[in-house]
Amino acid sequence: MTKKIAIIGAGLAGSVLAERLSFSADVTLFEKSRGTGGRISSCRLDDYSADLGAPWFSPSTERFRMWLEQQPEITRWQPQVCDFNHVQTASDCLYVAGPKQSALTRRLSSYAKLITQCRVASVLPRPTEQTPRTLLHDDQLIELGCFDSVIITTPVQQAKALLEAIPEFSNRTASISTDPCWVCVVKIKGQLDSADVFYGDHPVLFRCTKDSAKPGRQSEENCETWVLEATKHWSTNHIDANATDIFDALYAAFCQLIHKTPDILSSRTHRWLLARHRMVCPTPFLWNSETGIGACGDWFNGVGLTNQNGIETSWLSANALADAILQESL
Repeated sequence: MTKKIAIIGAGLAGSVLAERLSFSADVTLFEKSRGTGGRISSCRLDDYSADLGAPWFSPSTERFRMWLEQQPEITRWQPQVCDFNHVQTASDCLYVAGPKQSALTRRLSSYAKLITQCRVASVLPRPTEQTPRTLLHDDQLIELGCFDSVIITTPVQQAKALLEAIPEFSNRTASISTDPCWVCVVKIKGQLDSADVFYGDHPVLFRCTKDSAKPGRQSEENCETWVLEATKHWSTNHIDANATDIFDALYAAFCQLIHKTPDILSSRTHRWLLARHRMVCPTPFLWNSETGIGACGDWFNGVGLTNQNGIETSWLSANALADAILQESL
């Protein structure tokens, strides 16, 4: 009999699991947002899709790099990079998905039954003699179904509540915290004679990326689209500010950086409350064979990475859990 697996969260980890497990199980992927992507999600800006989350993939392991090379949406990109003093710096070969970052998770999630705009609120193991073993409810207390296995790939604060059925797992999340990040996407009139990426030390800006310079992006003539990210310190200090004030501050800092004040054609401001994790879990994933409940994602660092590449950590964690589940079913 084919097992039923529920995956909560359609970011990179959840989408990778959906693709890998779908060949041996009936997989349902639940996502609270309107689309897939998580921290590599995109947004609409007029008729243009801009990357709202991680702007690229920067692999530090050969395994992740080789996987990226095999994905049909992925293209190499070597941008011109400067620090905030306009000093050009070395540029690594990066990878981007086209025509937007979330195109990658959209394809991977297509291997499962994808249910969007659905917030899973509870994961309840049933008595051991009952199968499937776990019952899910949404935030309106409506039953979403029973599953043999449930895998949580959400940010840690959301995962904590869903893991309460297994206190040992829930306790693992206690010391893990996250930093917020304000992001503004702005389409400007004209074309700047500038680098594609700015980064470095700045009191407000963490990074500025010319999204329209990425391979596979199609932008209107005589305009550019930029993504402006605030530092975690500035974002934390302005966590409850309104979006208009946030945009004004980030755009003013950007204009000062480029020594111009271009006309704004359109813009969008987004607050990532759970942008980057700190104090990560020292195991590659969580998995309980008796209940069939597990978790993986970018808040696990038992995968051996020494840097803070949350996207790659998420991918490695998801694959490690998929390996364990598939090996167990043999």
